[in-house]
Amino acid sequence: MKPRQLEPEWLDAMPSDHPEARRSRADLKRINAWMGHAGIMTRKFQTARSRLAPTSILELGAGDGLFTLELARRCHRFWPGVKIIALDRQPCLSPGTIGIMSALGWPVTALAMDIRDWQPGPESHDLIVANLFLHHLAFDDLKALFQKAAVSSRCFIALEPRRMRWPGMGATLLALLGCNRVTRHDGLASIKAGFYGDELTNLWPKDNQWRLEERRGGLFSHLFFAIKKPAAP
Repeated sequence: MKPRQLEPEWLDAMPSDHPEARRSRADLKRINAWMGHAGIMTRKFQTARSRLAPTSILELGAGDGLFTLELARRCHRFWPGVKIIALDRQPCLSPGTIGIMSALGWPVTALAMDIRDWQPGPESHDLIVANLFLHHLAFDDLKALFQKAAVSSRCFIALEPRRMRWPGMGATLLALLGCNRVTRHDGLASIKAGFYGDELTNLWPKDNQWRLEERRGGLFSHLFFAIKKPAAP
């Protein structure tokens, strides 16, 4: 397997009102639905829901908040009253998204910040989630992030692109799905920057308080899951 390659993604540098940027964001919504990440993450929550029962969730790279909204729709009945902190360099949650989440009992607060500047505060987060975000970061930045996450949460879960031996296959599939050139370029870049094997496990702090799991999370996805072990009786 080739080493990770980090390349700039076009959408990050485009004005938000550019026609190709709007089309690419629409493509990404369809891709997220097709990849089924909200369902995969919810099923993983179900395996540990009695141990977690979070009161707060921090989402990294939250963007428009639609992924967390889908989690809220699926999880609010067995996890009521969860406070969401949506962290992103440029959060763009619409009033409609915020209103729906509040109606589901999951109030959301946007936090505009580069992840490299985030420091755990006195209030910890029970659960930290990341959807298609970690692959933007170099290994050194990921290791620093994991150090902070391990002291400020009880569980961390991420779904990321899975690095392929032939990444061009992924770009071809995006073309078949009707995605525009921005989405196809950024999709190929994401696959090259994705993860394979136990790369994320090796970056997590070496601490036997944690149970770690890293594996394929879907046809083209990579799952990383870290949860604190129950305290010894």
